[in-house]
Amino acid sequence: MTHRRTGMPIWGSLFLVIGVLAGCSTSGPPPELYVLGDAPTISTGAVSQLDAPVIEVKPVRIPDYLDTTDILTRQAAGHMVASATARWGERLSVGVTRAVAASLARRLPQVTVTTSRPLEEPAWQLLIDVDVFEASPGGECVLVARWSLREGRGGRKAREEKLSLAESVGASGDREIVAAMTSQLNQLGDRISLLGGSLIASAALPNLRVVAATPAQGRQTGPVHGNGDAPITRAPPTAEPIHSHED
Repeated sequence: MTHRRTGMPIWGSLFLVIGVLAGCSTSGPPPELYVLGDAPTISTGAVSQLDAPVIEVKPVRIPDYLDTTDILTRQAAGHMVASATARWGERLSVGVTRAVAASLARRLPQVTVTTSRPLEEPAWQLLIDVDVFEASPGGECVLVARWSLREGRGGRKAREEKLSLAESVGASGDREIVAAMTSQLNQLGDRISLLGGSLIASAALPNLRVVAATPAQGRQTGPVHGNGDAPITRAPPTAEPIHSHED
């Protein structure tokens, strides 16, 4: 007479069910994905850029601990905390390079702005080194960056500035942090286009038109340190995720 062993399969199934239930209880919605920069505005038509001077935006250099897809907040004693509910849609250095280039392209419509190595020698190269670009638990975003504009031929440095920005976030949510960081990159684009744009106008393109930044409406940003210039203000920024768990 044969006996069927039924104890082990029952216990194995029970452990499997418990494991599945435990996994379901700890899992949450996937993190939102954000990108830096304003949403692109598309206008139909074609504009010749055959004779336009080219500015090559070199990859922005960022400290290794920041160059990740995590949205980081600095805590006490050098402790960096990654958001559990949001991430960047690209590495931070890639996002900053793209956002600055897009900002300059909007402000210098008669100049070709590219992040790729052009086939022909560019008129100018823009180099940006970021020392600090992060949020603090006190509700403030800080950007400290040095930028320089160099001639494409020979590499002579034509303009250089160190810019320090501090902006109050208010509610320290993911959306507010991304909006504040986008605002600071737009202010960096303002400085480069205003100072570098005038240089390009006098040296390479006499009829260059620089599009003015949007006037401030409401929020006053933190102090701007750059050759003793007055603080720069901008309208309250907004940010939207590019992906949501509700999609």
